[in-house]
Amino acid sequence: MAAAVAVAGCGADSPEKDERGGATRLTVGVGAGAFVAPLETTRFSDAGFDVKQQNVTSGSVAVPLVLNGQLQFSQADTVGALTAIAKGVPLVFVAAVTSTGAKADQDSTAILVKRDSGLKAAADLNGKKVGVNGIGGAAQIAAAAAIDKLGGDSTKVDFVELPPNSLTGAVADGTLAAAVTNRSEGQAEGLDPIIAPTAEAMPSAPLIVWVTSRQYAEKNPDIVKKFAAAAEKANDELSRDPNAYAGSWWRSRPPRSARSWPRRWPFP
Repeated sequence: MAAAVAVAGCGADSPEKDERGGATRLTVGVGAGAFVAPLETTRFSDAGFDVKQQNVTSGSVAVPLVLNGQLQFSQADTVGALTAIAKGVPLVFVAAVTSTGAKADQDSTAILVKRDSGLKAAADLNGKKVGVNGIGGAAQIAAAAAIDKLGGDSTKVDFVELPPNSLTGAVADGTLAAAVTNRSEGQAEGLDPIIAPTAEAMPSAPLIVWVTSRQYAEKNPDIVKKFAAAAEKANDELSRDPNAYAGSWWRSRPPRSARSWPRRWPFP
């Protein structure tokens, strides 16, 4: 997902305290579905944070909100965040949210197709519409590289940008031939994975990260350090027991094959 943005007006960069319990109030941007899970652990409240979640669909949505102080932290696509930083956007990496697996069975992202579509291999995607949630982001880059590696031609694939919560439905109703999204979520919707794009294209690379603004990081170094530590502990906890803290999304839409919860969730 692209994260090239203009810097918005300055917002609040000093932490707010909850007068009742002394917790530091934070508003953080998260993706849909499984991305909420880290915040459902007790690690952030244990670290003294009162966290309010705000859904963000892409880095182009999240980054301006971080820069103007509406969000203190947000999840963001690593490629988009790096692109923004390279263009001078005052963004700072805080902690990894996910990393890609080194093997296909460790990759929680997938290029998913309808079960009866007849699409089985990378070359079958030539001339087809493939959904991603951001043109120029990690999902498209990984998918294109994986398709080329496995015998397809990504220049002949029509990548289409859609909100992440619309991708599986668009494949199911035939609007898209395939989509790059969460493997387990897609399988729960009756779709089949045919390619593990991040494992093929960039094994073990950071995929999603927590970011904040440089201004906030400079003014609140202790909070940033505590948030990073809490994020790492939450990921460790979820990797050991994916069902222990997963909330209504996970329980209402259990994947057909529940792998161990990795430090690698897709936010393409």
